Amino acid sequence: DTQLGRALARSLVAAGATNEASQVLDSLPDEAMHEEEVTLLRATVAFNEGRDDEAEKLFAFVEQESPRLWAAALHRGHLRLRQADIQGSMPHYERAVAIADNPETRVGLAAAQLEAGLLPKCLDNLAEAVDQCRTRPLPPGTEALSGEALLRFGRPAEAQGAFERHLRRYGPEPRILSRLADCYREMGAQQAARMGYQEALKLDPALQEARNGLSALETAH
Repeated sequence: DTQLGRALARSLVAAGATNEASQVLDSLPDEAMHEEEVTLLRATVAFNEGRDDEAEKLFAFVEQESPRLWAAALHRGHLRLRQADIQGSMPHYERAVAIADNPETRVGLAAAQLEAGLLPKCLDNLAEAVDQCRTRPLPPGTEALSGEALLRFGRPAEAQGAFERHLRRYGPEPRILSRLADCYREMGAQQAARMGYQEALKLDPALQEARNGLSALETAH
């Protein structure tokens, strides 16, 4: 049944089960392959699997056929940001926000603004996303993005809180632990910083930024 297949593929994509979603999409009848939703799902699977050229082609087709579909514009922004084309990502994110002002589009635009060094605008968009999420979870990674922006903006105490919220939500991640340790170091809490860097290196012994943090602590002595 095509309708059930679409629904199953949609659920699998949302759950991050890329391989299973791809198998379901491949099993749909030929006439369903050109449907807008199926094309969007195929594009999302290609994006998640790192097949950027295929994903861009599919998202561009969806956006051409349905210009008011914000998910296509959003993912085209993601593609360019992933390829370090920061300025190229901006128009796509801005178009996505113009189509649908929601937490996902705001956080996407904020991610590009962070990389462009537009920290006040980044923080404004993140605050708007948080305000829009009063009755639902924040988009994945929002807390870490907030922490990064706040730390770069010279607000380590607030950044600490954002990184800690991310860790409570997702569990230990080496890079986030290292950035949290950076917050402690910026606030003069050297012992807490040392413990944070060491914890990050237990999980990822090759994490250079944690090694750099430990070296900075030693140099400070």
